Amino acid sequence: MSDHQELDLLINVIKNSLEKRQTKSIMVFAETKKSIDKICDALRQAEIKSLPYYTDITVQGRAMTLMLFQSQQLPVIVCNNLAARGLDTSNVSHIIQFELAKTTVDYMHRVGRAGRMGQKGGLVTNFVRTGVDLEMAKIVSK
Repeated sequence: MSDHQELDLLINVIKNSLEKRQTKSIMVFAETKKSIDKICDALRQAEIKSLPYYTDITVQGRAMTLMLFQSQQLPVIVCNNLAARGLDTSNVSHIIQFELAKTTVDYMHRVGRAGRMGQKGGLVTNFVRTGVDLEMAKIVSK
């Protein structure tokens, strides 16, 4: 599958989640700034509101992104493992791992964003591409 086809599939998954499932908050995880920016560009072209969240963005910029996301003014945040731990991300209803986490600990922290204490668990979608991804998918599905 080409990069373009993968991004089209991601856009379809997000649109389906927002429109049919009436999801209000989606976190898309990727590994690199380059991937995050590419995803945000594709979402912008598809007219899906999103912002990136990674270390090269100022603390104030990340705080504003998180505030917009938490208040449900921003339906999609595209992030890396920086957002997997330590953030107050209540009411996240869909986690999409466009690039699968490299360790089980990172995987658990990512998906844990969609099932905070006292809330129903959310939806998790994993994009699996390589043998390494397939091995991780087997481990976490047990």
